[in-house]
Amino acid sequence: MFKLRGQPLVACMVVSICLGIASCHRTHNEQAVDVREPIRLSGVAEPAELLIPPQKAVQMTPEIKAMSAVFDGMKSGEEVKQLPAVDAYVSKFPDVGDMYVIRIQLRCTKRDLSGAGDDIGKVLTGKKWIMTSNQASDIRELRAIRAKLSFLSNNDEAALQDVRWLIDSYSEDIQYLTDGRVKPGDQANSVCAWTPDDLSTLVQRTHHDPSAFLFQGIFYAAFAPLDDASKKLSEADLSQAIAMSPHSAAAYFYAAVGAQKAAAFKQIAFTEQETSQFNRRLIDLYSKAIEINSQVGAAYAARANAYLNESERQKAIADFDQAIGFEPDNSGLWNDRGLAKAETYDQNGAVEDTSRAIELDLAKGDTDKMLFSIEQRGDLYMKLGNFKKALADYTTLIGGRMEGALLFMNLDFFRQLYPEYARVDDAHLRQKLRKMYYPNFSEDTFEKEMDKPEGMHPKLDAQLPEAYLKRADALMALKDFHAASVDYIRAQRFPNQRAETERWRKLVAMPKFEVDLQTIDTRNPENETVWVRSAESTNPDSFGATEYNLDCGRRSVRIGRSTTPIDPPPGSPAESVRDYFCPSR
Repeated sequence: MFKLRGQPLVACMVVSICLGIASCHRTHNEQAVDVREPIRLSGVAEPAELLIPPQKAVQMTPEIKAMSAVFDGMKSGEEVKQLPAVDAYVSKFPDVGDMYVIRIQLRCTKRDLSGAGDDIGKVLTGKKWIMTSNQASDIRELRAIRAKLSFLSNNDEAALQDVRWLIDSYSEDIQYLTDGRVKPGDQANSVCAWTPDDLSTLVQRTHHDPSAFLFQGIFYAAFAPLDDASKKLSEADLSQAIAMSPHSAAAYFYAAVGAQKAAAFKQIAFTEQETSQFNRRLIDLYSKAIEINSQVGAAYAARANAYLNESERQKAIADFDQAIGFEPDNSGLWNDRGLAKAETYDQNGAVEDTSRAIELDLAKGDTDKMLFSIEQRGDLYMKLGNFKKALADYTTLIGGRMEGALLFMNLDFFRQLYPEYARVDDAHLRQKLRKMYYPNFSEDTFEKEMDKPEGMHPKLDAQLPEAYLKRADALMALKDFHAASVDYIRAQRFPNQRAETERWRKLVAMPKFEVDLQTIDTRNPENETVWVRSAESTNPDSFGATEYNLDCGRRSVRIGRSTTPIDPPPGSPAESVRDYFCPSR
């Protein structure tokens, strides 16, 4: 749903809209316009990543504008105003499913079960979605609510119809049953949410119908990651479901899902043997589901991941092949198969799969997934030694992640990252950033978002520092040492960065050595300074490192505090350092 699990409805709607509607930079629909042109400032040599449009902009349709206005009006948290505002939107745009979902929740909270049921019926007969990435999970949640409403009206057969539909969806996403609760015994947020007593009564009233038992096991599995009591209850119910229906593919599939939920955090403490035993159990359960019903694509995908965890990579790739056959537009499957191929040293095949994932995510406007794939492809290019393509991907990654981090910094902090803009006045810089990253924000809204005296939020950095460090590695491989050092400095501007551990970077061409990126100085060819240490060092500081002062013109080296330049002996570390950092004659 629009809400985030465990959070108040209104607050979560505001978060979703801020990230998806008001700015329209996380929304995709059929009216997406072309990628924005680069926004250039006169007299500034602008970094490449700040000229990369982060993604497609989306036209502010009347439906989106009205939805944004509704949520702006609901930020106050005054519940009395919520339903009338949503009612007005639905009346004006009756074909948009998103707002019905919100109204259903509000009606459930107010115990208007008849109105909630009517709205569910309208949505399930076909509506268009503005927030398309939410559609599948929204539909599952609405089916669960409708099953509960049927149960409350004693129409158990209708309830079971929706329960069976949910089971046959073969989805590992079962969090819609938790309703924001940490434990199933906690008070439900609304009368439309399922409770343990509801499930027990449904099982009794349906004379222990296998679907009811299975649904009860799925219910407890949804709570299992955070509740030990639910782990045992889920396992018992799902085992009973298998015993009652030994020829049900769904029973085995959800038994595996339940096992994964129960072990979600406990796996951290598993021994190697326990991990292997757990993976073998998952493989057996998913294999049984596939044996019974070979058309369950989700079972192939899940078994592929279990095979991958067991280093059975060819079997994993074969299962990903099957899963992609069922869902060729699922970018996650292409990405996962790319990871599996990378582990078989089929790096080119991995690049092809990851590139396909990027194409799919770009077409859908799913920037978060696209950036994940771009990072993965950049990493693959580094392994392949194609450093220029890695550099391009990491630069795109930085441009995209800047979008996620920008609202949590102020202009002064931005100028610390990019001193190129030191002489650009606030108004012009703010205008560039707004038009580049948040074109549908008003000037006032964007100015308020960036009006932060503290500079940068200590934690909400959108993993931008990590992207700078990866690009620094690519730049080092391309021997652009000064640019690499600049990216390192950018990464260290962020709060809570581990400067001592991150300053030592491994070199692709010098696998036995690490270079201190903090102290590297190669701007003067007649006196370059590089600190180098063994790649096997575990010390976070400079202990055990050697300082090399290079005179690239004379091809000589001064080691440490020595004032005497030498011609490094063949095969020595000094020769390797000189030949790497000094251009060949």
